[in-house]
Amino acid sequence: MRCSTPTAEPDRADSLPPSRPGRAGLSGPGGSVAGDGRSRGEGGVGLRVALGFRPHTGWSTVVAVGRVGDGIRVVHRGQVKIAPAELPRQVYHAAREVDVAAGAELVARAVAAVGELAQAGVGAAIAQLRASGQHPVAAGLPVAGTAIPAELTRILASHALLHAAEGDLYCRALAESADRHGLALTLVPARELAALAARELRLGEGALRGRLAAIGRELGPPWRKDEMDATLAAVLALAAAPGDPAPDRSPR
Repeated sequence: MRCSTPTAEPDRADSLPPSRPGRAGLSGPGGSVAGDGRSRGEGGVGLRVALGFRPHTGWSTVVAVGRVGDGIRVVHRGQVKIAPAELPRQVYHAAREVDVAAGAELVARAVAAVGELAQAGVGAAIAQLRASGQHPVAAGLPVAGTAIPAELTRILASHALLHAAEGDLYCRALAESADRHGLALTLVPARELAALAARELRLGEGALRGRLAAIGRELGPPWRKDEMDATLAAVLALAAAPGDPAPDRSPR
């Protein structure tokens, strides 16, 4: 699975569902949302929710939202740490400093280690949501439009591909982890994120920015572009999600 997509539509099996009658919008939680990643469900217990991610090199913001009437309610905010302490965060840059065989081994180790951390981090977020009475069904990620070649030598020969591959590594680990945990996955072209979310919520982009700002005032910090992007990715994932909650695949 790659986290790059050249299309201008969310990458999923079906297109966005048709617009529903009535109005739609965004709202903050009925209660509060902990900044340390704990879910507090006052006014929003028992919701079908989607997780939205905004990946960076070594970590990702995660926000969970559910639908309440005509609005979208934020029920969870936090971070997922996915950088192995024993390996460089920018592993492709490090791989360029050694021979090809050693570079390939380094990248393979990083892919495996980042994948394990992502699996644990996504699982912990899902467990927190379930413990607070929510029902996780989907996950959304904004993704870049750069196609990452399979050949490591091509990546290492291009400065632009080096940076794109670093981002793809962490995004792909989150996407694969969400899929393994049974969440319906939606990959959204990052440049189209606001436009697609505005269309789904039947808002102009200016109105959408206003609603997001209002949520931030209600929730309090942190409410940066990361949290807003993750929220919109979750909105689109929730819109595309099947009706049943994801199966509980946590260890017994």
